[in-house]
Amino acid sequence: MTVSVEISDPDIVPGHQQSMREIQRLLVTQTNVREKWTLQIDNPDGGVFQIGILNPKTREFWWSKDLNTNSTGHQLAVALNPYYGDLFSAGLHVFLVYYDADGNVTFNSRNAAQTIITFSCARSISIPSTN
Repeated sequence: MTVSVEISDPDIVPGHQQSMREIQRLLVTQTNVREKWTLQIDNPDGGVFQIGILNPKTREFWWSKDLNTNSTGHQLAVALNPYYGDLFSAGLHVFLVYYDADGNVTFNSRNAAQTIITFSCARSISIPSTN
């Protein structure tokens, strides 16, 4: 939103900074944030869980289908795509980091004692969800 104000003083004072015609503009923009959140799974054992996200427009929960604790990033993105795709017309980036029992990063999900999943909306949105 831009608001413009034009100032024209009929009683000009010589040498005054506003003695000539000037235009002032105020620009107000909406700050959009990329929704980003993390999910921690301890001891992923192949169990099933769901993700519930509070829809900021309807104030009702949207629930994912059943997800496996050993799901890949692609499987999680596909599972949450109906929410982010339908509500915000946006995709979702999913990043997984696996940690072994000693807390070291591992690239083998079978050795994972903990999985940290970061979800990031691919588009700026004005009303973030609540989970």
